[in-house]
Amino acid sequence: MDSAARALLTRVYQARGGWASTRLADPSPAQMGLWITHGINITGRDPVERGGFRAPNRWCRAYTRALWYQHKWYSGAPGGGWRAQKRAAMRWPGIEVEFGRHRTVLGVIPAGYPVRVRLASAAAAARLDRPEESWAWADGGQRWADPAGRDWAAFG
Repeated sequence: MDSAARALLTRVYQARGGWASTRLADPSPAQMGLWITHGINITGRDPVERGGFRAPNRWCRAYTRALWYQHKWYSGAPGGGWRAQKRAAMRWPGIEVEFGRHRTVLGVIPAGYPVRVRLASAAAAARLDRPEESWAWADGGQRWADPAGRDWAAFG
């Protein structure tokens, strides 16, 4: 998914704050079979319970992670260029990702989810940069994803 994420992000950077879009094709039978052997249905519901970004399914969530990973670690300054090696993360701007409803095949366009991405505005970035009241803080620090809450077993 990394090369597809880079292709879309290149268009996002060229759009200078505007939306860039593509269609995330459904996983192939081979991709589905690979994950099923680990007990993970990648077309199943994304089990996010509350708050935060909601993806239509695990496949879309994986693509979103690829977008964020490439943007954070490998992108140059907004406006172009990709680093060959992983570097320190860019602070902002972040990116906004939105998925549409599932679509069927349209000519040469595969079945899948339309996805659009844009650079987050400075105002949105400032909001994301400070903790919100809804974030849970405790002695152990900020709330985190508890592995015990997963509905699939860890690899190994």
